[in-house]
Amino acid sequence: MSLKLIEDFISTIIQTREISDDSSLDGFCMDADHYFGNHPAFLDVEVKVRPQYKECVISIEVKITDAVSSLQEISHALNDVWLEIHYRDFQASSCEHFFEATVFRFVTGVDFSLLVTGEVVATGANYTDLVKIHERDFWFAPALRSMSEREDNHRKL
Repeated sequence: MSLKLIEDFISTIIQTREISDDSSLDGFCMDADHYFGNHPAFLDVEVKVRPQYKECVISIEVKITDAVSSLQEISHALNDVWLEIHYRDFQASSCEHFFEATVFRFVTGVDFSLLVTGEVVATGANYTDLVKIHERDFWFAPALRSMSEREDNHRKL
C-alpha cells in the first residue's frame, strides 16, 4: 500500500481549511505523548510541532520494544493509540511499512475548527530483523520500499 492516497487527501484539505496553530495543539500533543508512552509496544516517544509544514504539523517518533515480533504488530499498536488520540468528528489515516521504519500518516479534526495533520514514525533496534521476517513470511506481497521513495512533500523540504 502506498501513502499517496492520504497525501493527496491531506493536500486537498489544507487547501480549503485552516490547520490549527501551536497553541491549540497542546492537548493533542499531550495525549499523543501519554498514549504512545504508555503502550507496551513503544519505548521512547518524541512529539514535535512543526507549524511550517501544514501537511504534517505533528511529527511523532517512537521506538519499538524488543518484544514486538512483527511489522503487523507495529501497525496494530499504532492503530491502538490512534483510536485513543484522534478527534471523533473527523479522521483519516494510512500506514505503510518501509525498510527503515513504519509510517502512520494522519489528519483529524473537530468540526474543521481544529485540524491536525501529522505522522508517526516507528522503528527500533530490532526493526531490520522484523523486515527480514516480513519478507520471508510475505514473499508474495509487494516488496517494501525505502523511505526515500515516499511521495510526500514535507520530507523533501
